[in-house]
Amino acid sequence: SQRHIAESITLAQQAVSLGRAHGETRWVALALMQSALTRGLIGDETAPPEIDEAIALARRLEGPLPTAGVYIIVSFALGPSEPERALSVVREAISILGKAGTRDPGLWPIAGDIATRHGNRRDAIEFFAKAIDDLHWSGHRPLLGSVLGRTGDLLADDDPEAAAVLHGIGDAVAPGYVMAGRHVAKDRE
Repeated sequence: SQRHIAESITLAQQAVSLGRAHGETRWVALALMQSALTRGLIGDETAPPEIDEAIALARRLEGPLPTAGVYIIVSFALGPSEPERALSVVREAISILGKAGTRDPGLWPIAGDIATRHGNRRDAIEFFAKAIDDLHWSGHRPLLGSVLGRTGDLLADDDPEAAAVLHGIGDAVAPGYVMAGRHVAKDRE
């Protein structure tokens, strides 16, 4: 995210190799997830084989947070190329966390992003509303500011005043921070 994308992908691939060499399923899944995320941030759609393997490995992990965490991040990476599948994977993460009675502040912003990409405005607004609550609760100001702005983007056609207020609050909470992705810039326009 700080213009070192190639290095990030290389390091993630090294982590995959190390994890495999040591038989560490969890670390392989997390490294594959990181590589897919990095590729997703730049719109590189070559990650699906990594995503398939990360999902398969995540199913074998113990505990809802590691499994759902992998699902959440890989769903983001799937968003540009396979929005239907991305929505299905993120809904599975929602189900896993719901059954466990736990939360992950990264879930709802990604779910909202995927719903937006999928053209499902109603779900996107619902997911972003949950994100605002969770991010405020966890104190994650940069992402909170971004989600406030993304929610404003969704409301701009129907309620431009509300959109302007949300954009202003989002910028006040996290000045200059915008979630990665060309689609976000397009929506903001």
